[in-house]
Amino acid sequence: MEIETVGNNGFQIAILKGPLSIASFSSLTPALSSLIQKFPDNDLVLDLSGVPSIDTNAIRLLLNLKKRLEGIGCRLYLLNPENTLRETITTSASGQEMSIISDISELQRSVNRSTFETLRPYTFEEAGYSRFRATCGICGSNHVYGYLLNENEFTWQWPENDYFPECITREGESFDYFAALPIVCSDCYTASIDISHFNLVDENGAIKRHSSYSDQIKLLLSKGIKKRKKLLEELNVIIADSFFQSPRKRLNALGCYMLAETCAKIASVHQSANGMFTVGYLNYITLFFAEPSMKQNLIDNCRTWLTQAIASPDECNHTQLAISHFIIFIASLSLQKYKDLRKIMEDFSELMKNLGSVSDSSANLESPLFWYNRAETIWKEEIAKKSSVIMH
Repeated sequence: MEIETVGNNGFQIAILKGPLSIASFSSLTPALSSLIQKFPDNDLVLDLSGVPSIDTNAIRLLLNLKKRLEGIGCRLYLLNPENTLRETITTSASGQEMSIISDISELQRSVNRSTFETLRPYTFEEAGYSRFRATCGICGSNHVYGYLLNENEFTWQWPENDYFPECITREGESFDYFAALPIVCSDCYTASIDISHFNLVDENGAIKRHSSYSDQIKLLLSKGIKKRKKLLEELNVIIADSFFQSPRKRLNALGCYMLAETCAKIASVHQSANGMFTVGYLNYITLFFAEPSMKQNLIDNCRTWLTQAIASPDECNHTQLAISHFIIFIASLSLQKYKDLRKIMEDFSELMKNLGSVSDSSANLESPLFWYNRAETIWKEEIAKKSSVIMH
């Protein structure tokens, strides 16, 4: 049996290919055990779209795996088994219900819902936003500006001739999601798009969830306060607490992302692929708000950081890999590196082929297909315009 694993936000996916029987246990059991040990807080998804058959021994294995995961507070999901396989599992599961899903977006919505409900007690209402009740993990200030966004409330689309996706609310209105995303301490200018980097506190100010930054990262960020203040001074605006409040104007959002990118580079001191992805992704979003004079440097940064990130694909989840390929693609296009585009699209297509049913067509940022479809559309347009340059 062939086994390939990919990660995602809140769950791990094992893509199985071949008959699932007692003969496959020798490779399957240690691989799944290793995955659970490595990611003990994540749910596990078994992609069965490439499994043509299953025997009773394998079903018992799935039931034992389900029990093991539930014992540590996680769940097992079976993704997209074909109808006969689904029926065999359902009728042979000894009365135990197996969670079977048809596409990954179902699980992503569940994860988003769970995350939102977990974080909501640490927020309060302010100007129509759910602002986090948080303190800075670097300086201890309670002047932290960040907002809880309910991912399930939004869908995404690509505006015509644009390289940045547009967020649409349930009411059909455009929402400036990226402007509201960064969390910023207005005292030491620590910033991130990940709320886990800050302390979450209750109504009495007691810390209930501590910053995930290591002591080493905290020390490095505390040494960079002067540099971050100087960075904001270059914007030539008056920086008051209201500067970081939502709704944020373009220049305010630009300042938030400049700070977040600077902090992310410090936090990626260990050069993990995940850290490098974050830096590259922040440079991409910053492009949306940036002045024209800043864009060349930002584009170069996107290519540099994300090329390093995808060099270690096992350390990135499939959404990060898809986003990285998309950004490298448009960065190369903007630099008129036409001969590179073909190789990038070949690599992107191979990634999507390997993901198989793990990807889905839902219009959200977590869908690899959402990013691939846009790259493919642009690619076809470029072929039509510059076929002799691109295809040779």
